[in-house]
Amino acid sequence: MQFKKIEQITDAVATIPPLKIPGSTMLELLGVLTKHIQKNKRHDAIATLMVMMRADANWTISQLRRNGHLRSSKYGFQTAGLSKIAEAALKVAPIFSLKSEWREYLESVLALYAIGPAVRRMRASLLQRMEVRKRVVLKSLLSIVNYRFSSQYPGDLSLDSDDFHYWTLEHLASAFSLLFTLYKEEIGDVAPIAMHVDEQASRTNANIYASLLSDAAKLDEFREAESLLDCLPYKAIAIGTDVTISAVDADMEKCIRLGYIQTELQWQVRKILAREHFSSAEAPRPTMKELVEQAFSVGMGELVKLRKDPITRLVFELPMHEKFFELFTGSGLLMEEVAMLYGTGIDVFEPDAGSAVEITEKLAAIEVVRAQRLFRLVDAVFSQKLETIADEKNRFALALRSTITVFNHEQLVMVLGKILPEEKVEPVIALLTLDANDGFVDIQYRPFIKIGTHYVVPPAIVAMSNLIRNIVVANRLRTAEQFVDDPMQLAVEQALVDAGFLAKQNVNLPGKLETDIVCWRDDELFIFECKNSYHPCSAHELRSSYTHLTKAASQLDLRLTHLSVAANQAQLFANLGWKVAPTTKIHTAIITANRMFSGYTIGGHPVRQAHELQNVLTRGSIDRGALPSLRFWVDEHFQTIDLVEYLQGRSIVEAQMSFLVDVKKTYKFSGASLTFKTYAMDLSTKMHELEQRFPVQVSEEA
Repeated sequence: MQFKKIEQITDAVATIPPLKIPGSTMLELLGVLTKHIQKNKRHDAIATLMVMMRADANWTISQLRRNGHLRSSKYGFQTAGLSKIAEAALKVAPIFSLKSEWREYLESVLALYAIGPAVRRMRASLLQRMEVRKRVVLKSLLSIVNYRFSSQYPGDLSLDSDDFHYWTLEHLASAFSLLFTLYKEEIGDVAPIAMHVDEQASRTNANIYASLLSDAAKLDEFREAESLLDCLPYKAIAIGTDVTISAVDADMEKCIRLGYIQTELQWQVRKILAREHFSSAEAPRPTMKELVEQAFSVGMGELVKLRKDPITRLVFELPMHEKFFELFTGSGLLMEEVAMLYGTGIDVFEPDAGSAVEITEKLAAIEVVRAQRLFRLVDAVFSQKLETIADEKNRFALALRSTITVFNHEQLVMVLGKILPEEKVEPVIALLTLDANDGFVDIQYRPFIKIGTHYVVPPAIVAMSNLIRNIVVANRLRTAEQFVDDPMQLAVEQALVDAGFLAKQNVNLPGKLETDIVCWRDDELFIFECKNSYHPCSAHELRSSYTHLTKAASQLDLRLTHLSVAANQAQLFANLGWKVAPTTKIHTAIITANRMFSGYTIGGHPVRQAHELQNVLTRGSIDRGALPSLRFWVDEHFQTIDLVEYLQGRSIVEAQMSFLVDVKKTYKFSGASLTFKTYAMDLSTKMHELEQRFPVQVSEEA
């Protein structure tokens, strides 16, 4: 039967009895549906969707969401056909008993489509502007982003997003990655990135490249909105062509934002501590900048030549003798590397491991750091030489022409072979290489852009990125399940024991209910599930963390039900050799390695970060740098109530959440806008409240 109108399809399918379709066939139909969407065959797509929903509406919409099949960014930001599909699904939702969460998802998708035409026009404008200067645009953009990384200008989010200086380094790296992807998909061969830069990029055409990156960053924010709707409990509301994105539960956004803020603060603290420690040591460790400044004072600047053929540019003649490469092969570390490796050790709960932390079975963190040091040097050398150029425009022009390095494969192998053991060179190159044909492009994750037999390398981006973490995430090298003995779990267990708890990890309960940690103190029983994963940096990575947390919540439900029975508790205590009586005071928690979601509650189970939990158990203090620490324990020494209040969202958790203030981030798209409702930390006005709430901690020396 042929239907001319979409309404006829939805009306007809409503009269059909429920269908029984095997799971394998449903998966095949899902593939058929996505092909219809790609080809903009609306009637065929809706007909297929209706059949699938008649069989299992909730599974169908959940799969569309999980796989991102309704994201307009996958189809050139074409939204007209997608809108019809979402509207059709909503029309039959009551008939097919579609759950409210999937209806709300479809409504949010439709709301986001309201700015689809404006976003599509911006994409078309980006392509048009790149097409006009396709011979020079990619290398010019990469050079500009690399220059921003080298200058370490962090961006200023208090500015309007139309201002190029609004955008952070991470925003600009993502913007370049998006433009690179658009170019290769729509314009063609990306080989010019290895050759040409726009001679006017620093002068008359400067605003053109700034606007390309700014507009691409806005496009990336739209894609982030899509990801939030698909990956997490977020919603979109449209008023005309103005769309607002927010979390369904505001506390989720608060806890995510707090996690990012705390992670950045911890990184700054680690750098300060490293500098303070080694500045007072007998053999202080220089930064690369300081090392290069010293080297220039004794003639290293002569290795950077000004060449005028075929264009005026700086060339760093890398010395190839063994003495020079001792800088990379010795056991000493630069100041910034100490902080990075120390932080890496803390992040994997092996603080003493330092450079020995393994990234893969054959690659240690120190080997990545040494390879990174080479490009840290190259960036510092160019920066030092450029500082001698008085005219700012000439300095910028020389930077754009000079600082992107190009190696053929043999050269890169030879140079890295001077730094790393021979068997490590190719694995390092492979882990850092972005092939032009790769589907996923992120210049901070894979900064070696491979063009044929050559590699285009932006040294400042390599130097300033967290390569250790990025290699792990980009190559999916490590998950919590790969740990034989989870170091995070071991660290939490030890902190509990040190705080006077009876504690045991990997406890087997009846019914195959293995429990990560069970502990007891003062007639209070605690059940913890531990999830060890790296710090997520995108909505997609956040979904992985959130999925782990929801799984942990389900696991805790089963364990709580079992241990709420006094006889089951008695049996557990007997098996563990604990001479304690059953209790009705039972607490649960999900303990995480990263700081995302810490402070949130899922299914009645609090989520808490492991390092913060260790602080609650062993120190009970809020560090304030040069000022005396504040104590959030109820007394001078830890009491069980300190942990109970922490898990119940009081104490330090409540204080931290109170630091967050509402903010809105708005991005304009020619006649439309996209706003994110989020939070920022207000330290300046809230610190006084903190001092009023918590007493100064008495030092142990006092």
